[in-house]
Amino acid sequence: MTIEERRKIYGKKVIFLTQSKFMMNTIKTRLMTLEYEIYLLSDHKIVKNILSEYPDAILFITPDFHLSKTGWKNFIKAINVDSDFQEVKVGLLIDKMNQNDLATFKSGLKLDAGIINLGGDDIEETFRNIVKILDSLEAKGMRQYVRADCKSDKESSVYWLDGDRMRKFSIIDISSVGLALKIPQKSYNEIKDIRTIPQATLVLKVKQIPITLEILTIKQAGPNYILIAMFPMQIKKTILDLVRTFISERLLECLHEKIDFRPADNTDYNNVVITDDLAMFES
Repeated sequence: MTIEERRKIYGKKVIFLTQSKFMMNTIKTRLMTLEYEIYLLSDHKIVKNILSEYPDAILFITPDFHLSKTGWKNFIKAINVDSDFQEVKVGLLIDKMNQNDLATFKSGLKLDAGIINLGGDDIEETFRNIVKILDSLEAKGMRQYVRADCKSDKESSVYWLDGDRMRKFSIIDISSVGLALKIPQKSYNEIKDIRTIPQATLVLKVKQIPITLEILTIKQAGPNYILIAMFPMQIKKTILDLVRTFISERLLECLHEKIDFRPADNTDYNNVVITDDLAMFES
């Protein structure tokens, strides 16, 4: 699969670099429900490491914490002029900046993901503007559901009682509509004819969630098998919220697994001079 084919299918990572409670408590949950793959970060020092893994990401910044206004402008400029990040789409989420300061701040910056006001009273309008931008930048791709890889997560599993025996299998991946389980070869014959697991327990970290699973298929994968199961259509919203929260947290864990060995970006953006001419980016 080429990079372009993968992008069309899986869309783009949507990163919010913010400490805004509004963003954390409101926008994040709603975007998760709409199946955007989003990440909430509060440390600008790891952002370039993330972008080096996902150079077509969409990055929204609230420039009102950690760095000065000059520092945030330099940080965005540094991304704009870096040849490795030419496909990164940067946007601003403004809460505490008047129009004159904003005009000065955005001058010379390439802001392909736009500028959105968080300080207004119309939360719905703010949310619609974010969604409109994400859709225009093809953030979702062709997939319908965000799926989290759990192969390196040893804590997450599904178990159920089969007579006087407990069956327990690790989760390969999970979405808001279902999951895949790793079935060892020795267990295949014992479960191959099961179609429904009415009293399963879904273990997501420390959460143990009673759930019914509808088995869609069991297919061979190397020496083992993969069981693909769907959640019931009438799944409770509280359970779905727990699943989506886990997916979001797991995606962030996987992201950190890729970058945590790399040195942080310790550039002093409050004082650094970005010399590249960005006049071409001005609207």
